[in-house]
Amino acid sequence: MTKDCFDVEMRSQIMKAVGKRETAPERRFRLDLWRIGLRNRKHPRIADTRPNLAFVGLCIAVFVDGRFWHGCPRDYVAPVGNAPLWQEKLRRNRARDRLVNERLENDGWTVFRVWECEVNQRLERVTARIRQLVEQCRD
Repeated sequence: MTKDCFDVEMRSQIMKAVGKRETAPERRFRLDLWRIGLRNRKHPRIADTRPNLAFVGLCIAVFVDGRFWHGCPRDYVAPVGNAPLWQEKLRRNRARDRLVNERLENDGWTVFRVWECEVNQRLERVTARIRQLVEQCRD
């Protein structure tokens, strides 16, 4: 494990500045979907949650999960400082994600979750997967 290169106050400021919406991977993905003609809504309110984007008429909710906040199994690196706090935060986030998925699916929605690293590294593949899902739901 490596030591944080920022002091506690600076790290706190950095973490507070992290945006919840309109992340770069989310924008790239949404723009790529738009480019191929898949129109969608940004952050619609659905069943007490707000997916990153949705195909409302087809009941498809899409989440672009950040590797840090949702714990990507391939790329997540746990913070060294205050480890118990971050372990609990990650546990709660994952539990909330499961609950949101269950609630949406019970309401008839299809939930599509993608990791930000997938969007960054394999955008065309992710876009093709959502295109296929949209086509299936249209049939």
